[in-house]
Amino acid sequence: MTIMDQDRLKKFATDRRGNVAMTLALAAVPLFATVGGAVDFHRASRDAAELQGAFDAAALAGVRQAALGDAAVKQTAQRHIDGHLSGHLKSYPVAIETSDGGKTVRIRTDGATMPTSILGVIGMPTLNVVAKSAATSTTFHTVTSAKPIMAELDPEAGDYNRMYVYCFDKSRQNHADFGRSQMTAIADNAGTKYNFNMPACKQGETISYRLYNVRNARTKPLLWDNATPGTLIPNNPADWASPWSNNLSYNYYSDTTLTAGVPTHNFTNAVPILETVICDNLGQCKAKGQGGIIPEGKNRTPQQATKACEPGKFMYFGWEDRPPGYGWTDGDYDDIRVIVECPKVSSTATTVVRLIE
Repeated sequence: MTIMDQDRLKKFATDRRGNVAMTLALAAVPLFATVGGAVDFHRASRDAAELQGAFDAAALAGVRQAALGDAAVKQTAQRHIDGHLSGHLKSYPVAIETSDGGKTVRIRTDGATMPTSILGVIGMPTLNVVAKSAATSTTFHTVTSAKPIMAELDPEAGDYNRMYVYCFDKSRQNHADFGRSQMTAIADNAGTKYNFNMPACKQGETISYRLYNVRNARTKPLLWDNATPGTLIPNNPADWASPWSNNLSYNYYSDTTLTAGVPTHNFTNAVPILETVICDNLGQCKAKGQGGIIPEGKNRTPQQATKACEPGKFMYFGWEDRPPGYGWTDGDYDDIRVIVECPKVSSTATTVVRLIE
């Protein structure tokens, strides 16, 4: 090899003038796939978003027909989809499923794929298009009892008494409100006039009553809402020693439940504070001495209704403001008298439709 040949070989080995072109050529493939792939992914994402909007609207429209059954829900949902998708979006396979008699509907793409324009070059001929929606229809029934025909509290009693009505839900009795809601004052023995509406109890709730009692305070208004809460202690000597000096307050919640329509009152410690009697007519809901059927007398065991309150009849509630066994009481169960007409109950239904997926 001559000296000239050696020089030419050295120059060739150190020449870099073609490197940029080679680098660009090698980088072109992934760069092309990245930019082109972004276009394909954007198209798939756009299609999924349009399908999602149509599915949500169709699911809500479908479950609004839940009262007509599964077939009507599916048909409504399908019509809504057909009417709101256009062009290539109509070609995507869609599955519509219902459950619970049409109260729940689920709509989803069923193996939907979109042909790619660019990604096919690198072996990705399609992209999955995923959209899904679900909606449910829930009907809430509310029951509103009529106002009591009579709510009388003995104006001569030494204690201050206030009567409330509320809704009780046994399934929520471990919650912060003990399952008691819509607490509404209806009467007291101080002559207060209460302008009120009866609570509207939801399905699973029962109209219940609360007695708020402040010992020896009927003539002491400052104590009615500020008395120190007391604790009921069976056969507490202190309650018997000075029954007229105690100004503590006590609450008695009936927390009523129904079994085959028969009310069961669940007072704490099962205090015997309430008497219930079913009257065939309003005239019967008077004391026996007045020609009615309501028991009379002191220091007696209160009567309890054992049948459901039927249409046309009346329920009598007679309260003793101091339960026997917890201090002095006369046990006559007429300190508070409430009469409610049995059938005067109005029921309303509210249907709520909502997306759940």
